This record gives sequence, structure tokens and C-alpha cells, in this order.
Amino acid sequence: MTSQRVYGDQPMPVLRLKGFVLVGLLAGYLTLDYGFMLARIPPGSDFGVPLGELFLLVVLATTNLPLLAVRFSSIVFIAPFILWWAMGFSRLLADSLDRGSWAFRDATQLIESLYVLAGFAVAGEMRNIKTIIRALPVIVTIAALYGLFFPFWQEIRNLSPVLYGASGQAIPVFGTYALTGSILIFAGFYLMITRRHGIAATLLPMAGCFLFAFAVLIVQARTSYFQLIGVSVLLLAFRPKALKSFALTVPLTLLLVGIVSAFELRVSGRLTDISLDFLIDHIKAITGAGADRGGTGDSAAVGAAAAAAGVSLRYGWWERIYHHLTEDGVTLLSGLGYGVALTDFHNERGVLVREPHDSFISIVARLGVIGFVAWFWLQVELFRSWLRVYRQCRRLAWWPAEEFLLLVLAFALLVLIDAIGEDAFEKPYEAIPYYALWGFVLRLGYILRSAARPAPVASFTPAYPRQVVGRPVGATVVDLSD
Repeated sequence: MTSQRVYGDQPMPVLRLKGFVLVGLLAGYLTLDYGFMLARIPPGSDFGVPLGELFLLVVLATTNLPLLAVRFSSIVFIAPFILWWAMGFSRLLADSLDRGSWAFRDATQLIESLYVLAGFAVAGEMRNIKTIIRALPVIVTIAALYGLFFPFWQEIRNLSPVLYGASGQAIPVFGTYALTGSILIFAGFYLMITRRHGIAATLLPMAGCFLFAFAVLIVQARTSYFQLIGVSVLLLAFRPKALKSFALTVPLTLLLVGIVSAFELRVSGRLTDISLDFLIDHIKAITGAGADRGGTGDSAAVGAAAAAAGVSLRYGWWERIYHHLTEDGVTLLSGLGYGVALTDFHNERGVLVREPHDSFISIVARLGVIGFVAWFWLQVELFRSWLRVYRQCRRLAWWPAEEFLLLVLAFALLVLIDAIGEDAFEKPYEAIPYYALWGFVLRLGYILRSAARPAPVASFTPAYPRQVVGRPVGATVVDLSD
């Protein structure tokens, strides 16, 4: 009888299958965002389990959790994770008994954070890590190409099948484009950092600048300006030479605006037509300026006013939450809990908006100061662990892994910036990729840390070294070669 290789209590074929499924989920969330988020098993059922949550349950149910916890805690300080999950799930259990299923809906951020464990478990075999390292740039590229069809979102929606949300609203599978702005900037960052030679080394950064400009001019989300600042900081820290290419984004954006104006073209974005006036007013709208210009009749002013009006609306939500939180000391420390809407606002479809469009405030509102401290602490630990793994990959001259780590860092930063003005962590299509990718990073760190000192072999190329790292306990030989 032949023995089957296992990692912990999981046969290698099972791990590999989980790896392919997780990559597929990431591709679905990053490309189709809201539409893919509503896919359930069984399909079309109001009580079906979403694909992301179903996969999470399968992974956690088929993994040796005590062994996983030991390995997880060896690479990252686990105390803030324990505090976050212990407080969150105990509160969720109590609130679900009192407030019903909406408590689970409001606990999306808490539930999806378990994907850091799922990603860590799925990446138990080095082949799965190699798969995500190769697949992430492909996924980002496909998602960006899909995002370039944003101007035709209405036609795409009209042809798309629909799924139904928790409030009964019909959501098209294709054409929602809820994550497109972040994805275009994410893809642009990848084109800035990827190692290429010859003509590709010139064309790819230019394509990245075009994606940045497209996000600003067509998607027209105020968050994009902050995300571009974040990207510039990452390039300054890790790819300073790429800043020269990144700096071309501003003149390219102005050139495109000039071409549209000179030829009197009518190019519509999410809010209004492209124009220099709108671009200036839209930047001003970050602070809420111009909200009173909606009645001027000018399309640029109307579009900017619509954006600016949302600022005062958010301020009102946040002020309301502050008053509820500070009613007594216990509420301030432990939060309002799950199952209660954090706003009293209904959108144009009559659906109650449950989150205040700021994930940081949502965390404080749901779990109080203690919950926010635990969450913020675990984020700090994730970034600290990332830096250690990045340095290890740099020492090994493992360039594909280094690029993967930079992509994870960029995506994490984009989501955190998006969370300032949106309920990013309450949306599975952002939260699941965020935590799953962190799980892969932590597992990569565990494997490299557990491995013996690398010994170079005869075949070696600077772009992708071929090295063999020793065998960790219970795992296969880690081979960094292709």
C-alpha cells in the first residue's frame, strides 16, 4: 500500500483542490464584486449559503484547528486575533438570540476575518503558494480589462442575469462595477512594479498611468485621489525608480481632459461628463464643498454636488453613532452590537442603509473601543509580519514572491483607504480577498521560517533563483524553482 503525503491531517490532493477553489473565489470577487458576492448554494435560494461563507465553513471544518493555531501563532502574535474573535463572536451569539439573522448580516467584517485562517490553512502546501503568486497578476489583469468596459455598465446590466440581496433588491451579476476604481489602481500599481525588459519596460508603466487616469476620469470616486497618494508612497518606499513613470499620471490625465474638451467629445463617467471643471469641483467635494451647486443646471456642478452632498450625510450618521455610543461607559467600551442598523437612512430603492460608510466607525459602533483596539492591533501585527516575510524573500532573491508581497500590501492599503469613506470591510468582495491574501503571506512566512538554511544548486538565474529549502515538519520539500 502506498502512503499518501499529508499536511497535518489533510491529504495533499485535498489541499491543492482547496487552493484552486480559493483562487477561483478571489477571481470572482475581484472581477464581479457585488454580483459574485450574492452567488449562493443552492442557487437562487433566499436561504442559500454564499459561496465565500460556504468555502470558509468547509476549510475550518476539515482542518486540524489546534495544529493550525500553533503554527499560526508561531509567525504572528495571536493575542489580538483571540481578543477580536472572542469578543466579536460572543457578542454575535448573544445578539443573534435577541435580534435574529440580521446580526449575522451585520457581522460580515467579523466572519470574513476568519479568512486569514482559511488562507493560512489552504497555503499549507508550497504549490498552492506558487499558484496564487502566479494567479494574482492574471486575476488583476482580467479584472482591470473588465473594468475598462465601465462606460457601458448600463448596457451590460440590461443583458445580465440578476441575483437578489438580503433586502430583496435585484442585483445584476455583471455590470455592478462596485470595486472597479480600486481594481484599476491596483492593476496600475502592478504594471509599475513588475520586472520587465525592453519595450515592455516602457509600455507597461504607461499603461499603468492610463489605468490611473481612467479611474479618476471615468469611475469618478473621491477615494481614488487618496488611493493614488497611497500608491505613490508605496512606490517611493519600494520602487522609487517607478515614481518617474507614476508622475506622468497627472499630465496624462490633463491631456485626456484637453482632448475631450478640444474636440467637444461627450465622454460620460459615473457621475457626469469628463471636464476640467468637474475634476476641480470633484476634488473640492472631498470636504463637502459645492453641495449647494446642484441646482445650477451645469452637469459638472450637479455631479460634483451629488458627491459633496454625501459628505454631510455621512457626518450626520457618524454624529448619531457618537451620541448612541457615549450614552454610558459600558456601551462605549463594548459597542452597540450586531443586528441594529447604524443609520436611519433609506436609499432610493427604499432599502435601509445599515452601515455608516466608514468601516472604522462601524467597528467602533459594533464592538466599542475594546473591539476597535483589538482589530487595529491585529492589523498592525499583519503588517509587521509582512515586513519580515518581505525581507526574507529579498534575501532569497525570490522576485515573483517579492512582487506578490508588494501586490498584497498595495491591495491592503487600497482597501484600508476605501474603508475611510465606504463600508469596505462589511462587503465580502473586499474583506474576503483582503484576509485570504494575508493568510497566504503568513503561511509563506511560516514555511520560510521553518525551513533549513537555503542551499543554492547548479541552476541559478538572478531573475528567479532555483533554490531548495529544507523540509518543515509535516510538509513537503519547499522548492522555489518553477
